[in-house]
Amino acid sequence: MRIYHSYDEVPQAPRVVVLGHFDGLHLGHQALIEEGRTLADRLNLPLMVATFYPQFQSLVTPEFKYIMDQDSKMRHLEEMHVDEVFSVPFSWSIAEMTPEDFVQSLLLTALHAQGIVVGFDYTFGHRAGGKAEDLMALAAPVPVKIVPAYTLNDVILSSTMIRQALREGRIADAERFLGYSYELCGEVIHGLANGRRFLVPTANVSLPKDLLLPAPGVYAGRCVLESEKTRTYDAVINIGTRPTVDDNPFEMVEAHLLNFNRDIYGEMLCVRDLYLMRGIVKFDSFEKLKEAIMKDIDTAKEYFHQKA
Repeated sequence: MRIYHSYDEVPQAPRVVVLGHFDGLHLGHQALIEEGRTLADRLNLPLMVATFYPQFQSLVTPEFKYIMDQDSKMRHLEEMHVDEVFSVPFSWSIAEMTPEDFVQSLLLTALHAQGIVVGFDYTFGHRAGGKAEDLMALAAPVPVKIVPAYTLNDVILSSTMIRQALREGRIADAERFLGYSYELCGEVIHGLANGRRFLVPTANVSLPKDLLLPAPGVYAGRCVLESEKTRTYDAVINIGTRPTVDDNPFEMVEAHLLNFNRDIYGEMLCVRDLYLMRGIVKFDSFEKLKEAIMKDIDTAKEYFHQKA
């Protein structure tokens, strides 16, 4: 899969273009891309996903968080047999484009679209003045496919639903909307080594600051190292702050891999299959914290035993 980060990088060749933000690549997004793949195969053209990163929301809402990091998004898109990705930052110059200019200058001239696929609620151009239906007239004679809403139990699936589920720690619901196992992946970095003081060393996972984390709490979960993709390790995972240890407001992800004793600094680690066991608690002493950690480990082991 080829990835382009500027207009100049895009080869001057015809293609089918699927438009959207695709944050999370949930079931609705997957249906959109499948329609694109079908059209591209029918026209014997490569399939491009055109998206913006950072998204428009990050321009107007600095604290905006993404469901999925960009590396994971690219990996998923490649698994979905996308041939090309056009990903550039959204800018005020793009926001101020008229709908006509957006279609003629960006889609037809810069991206050489010979087929276009969008969702039912897609908007474009200045103040979102262009609607999905407008593309048919503006892009004619290029074929435009408008994909209807994806519903679950008569409710239109949206990224907002997934964000809400994650913020509430309802990982199973989020995974039902996503259509795949939710995970957080990053490099294992050095921390303050506080875990070793309690005989429960943790792997500190480095994640982008603009990535949405699930509800703060202690989770049972499983870890996968990039160097051992076929093997999983049961783990107790702390997501959020550590109020007993320090006053740092920065949320982090720390995983204690059960029955594991190896230096994995610098390796890529993914945490998945998350199950919320309890919320974040500030204990009166380190001894109380250690007791809670031991209890968390026992609870996690029982959870894994029941799932086996």
